[in-house]
Amino acid sequence: MAGSSHTYPQGPPVAPSASHASHYSNTTTQQPQAGPSERPPSRRSLSQASIPISALISPHAPSVTRMGRFHMRDPHKPPPVQNTPWTLSLPSLVQEGESRWALRGWVERGGSPLHAWLFFIGFILFPLWWAAALFIPIPKTRRLGGTDAEKAVMLDDPQVEHDAKSWRTRCRVMAVLSLITYIPFIILVAIFA
Repeated sequence: MAGSSHTYPQGPPVAPSASHASHYSNTTTQQPQAGPSERPPSRRSLSQASIPISALISPHAPSVTRMGRFHMRDPHKPPPVQNTPWTLSLPSLVQEGESRWALRGWVERGGSPLHAWLFFIGFILFPLWWAAALFIPIPKTRRLGGTDAEKAVMLDDPQVEHDAKSWRTRCRVMAVLSLITYIPFIILVAIFA
C-alpha cells in the first residue's frame, strides 16, 4: 500500500459481516479470544446495533401503505361493512327519556335484528327458522341522490341491512336442515309412539 502509514503483517483488517458478528458474540461468551484483527465490544460496527436496517431504509407512517397511497376514510361515506358476529346484542345507544326496550330503532341503536333472535329461538321452535327465512322482510338501506352509488348519500347504516341478510341466510340453512332432521324425527315419533 503506497499511501498507508500502517503496515499489517497479514494484510488490512476486514470488517466482520453480520453472520461473523453473531459468531463472534457467541464465541466470546464461550471462549474469549484476543487476536490482532478482532474488535473489542465497544468498537462494533453499526450493522450490529439493535435498530433493524429496514427501519432506517424505508421508514413510513402507519397510514401510508407500501404502494405509497394515503388511506383516509371519506366522512360522507358510511364505514365499511363488517362481518356479522354470531352473538346477540341488546341496544347500547339509549337516548335520555327513551326506553331501552322500545322496539322503534332497536337495530339502529346497536341491537341484533329480528332474524338473529328468531335464529336462536328456532332451536326450540324450529318453524321460526322458516318464518325468518321466508316471511320477515329485510330493512333496506335508503339512499338519497340518485342511483349512482358514488353520488348517492346513505340515510341508513348499510351494516343493518347486511346483518339482517346474514341472519336470514343462516335461518335458511337451518330451515333446510330442519327438513332433514326434525321432520323425520317427528314422523318417527308419531308412527312408533
